[in-house]
Amino acid sequence: MELIEGEILLKPPTGNNHTWGIARLNILLMDHRPRDYFLQTQSTIHLAEGFSPDPDYTLPTPEERLYLHEPAAASDVLLIIEVASTSLRYDLQVKANLYARAGVPELWVIDLTARVVHRLTDPSPQGYLEQNAHQDGDTLTPTRIPGLTLPVSEMVPSIHDVPAAGGRPG
Repeated sequence: MELIEGEILLKPPTGNNHTWGIARLNILLMDHRPRDYFLQTQSTIHLAEGFSPDPDYTLPTPEERLYLHEPAAASDVLLIIEVASTSLRYDLQVKANLYARAGVPELWVIDLTARVVHRLTDPSPQGYLEQNAHQDGDTLTPTRIPGLTLPVSEMVPSIHDVPAAGGRPG
């Protein structure tokens, strides 16, 4: 469940594609994030009255002790990442506008189907003013986490880049 615009919404169950995308990104983020940055996975954050979503990933300020007794607030968030296999339109329209109004400085929406990462920056009350799509061959570095650089090809790999069942990555 998520609290979106004052309504408690039931989230549909995640499918295999989404679960796989989360697991793969988790490994990538843990390997590449700067050590002093905290990583929250599918955890509630409180961004505004009536808006407490559970983004797939939140990278708040590196003050881990702040989140021991209460969820991260809008002023704590440096980057939110949503992984989309069936929720792309919802993530890019509804949630993105709410994140922007709450002042989240940067949102990445990973489109597993099209193999594209949508980067949204420059939040305003009307939504994100800057929106770009990044594909294989591009790398992304969050504006407020300069020590984190991720290749798009590793965030949205081709099925040909994934080991066969029983195989292990090299």
